[in-house]
Amino acid sequence: MRRIIVSLFIIAAMTVTTIGATRAYFSSQDTITGNTLGAGKLKVILRADSGSTVPINIANMAPGIWSSLTNIGVENPNTPDSTMPLKYRFYDQKTSESVGGFYDKIWVRVRHTWAGTPGTWPIVWEGKLKDLYIDSPTYSITAPTGGLNVWNTHVYQLEFKLDEGASNTYQGQSATFDLVVYATQVNNPGW
Repeated sequence: MRRIIVSLFIIAAMTVTTIGATRAYFSSQDTITGNTLGAGKLKVILRADSGSTVPINIANMAPGIWSSLTNIGVENPNTPDSTMPLKYRFYDQKTSESVGGFYDKIWVRVRHTWAGTPGTWPIVWEGKLKDLYIDSPTYSITAPTGGLNVWNTHVYQLEFKLDEGASNTYQGQSATFDLVVYATQVNNPGW
């Protein structure tokens, strides 16, 4: 009896396999070819008045008197140089000074071109030049998410003065510095 049941089970299994193998099933396939992945490009440019890279040169500074306005643009150039919105940090680096301590006596006032008449734009930073540090705005007309979109520029106006307490020691002295802008992609959570 056991042999009969095992034999029937084997025959049933073979029948199901045979029936399954002889059935037809519909199928279809499609392909998207030539897929490519590529990284974007990020570039920031810092420009002085009229889009040039000529350095700021202010002579004959006097204690307590602000210099004339100097425009500085932080630019996210057009493609192919840059293809992504960016955020940036803007700061200074002292390179030299003729008398020690002169650099510490220089003040800077920075305005950002939000709206209004030049010279009345809101002051976004004021203090000693050695402490200058500005992050890109968290909101701007060109990029409401806080970045600087491609083909756009944020314009700042800088004014400089010699500290009111600068003594005769600083007459005729000078300091040299670099303006630096460092940029990263907008969604970088590191800063």
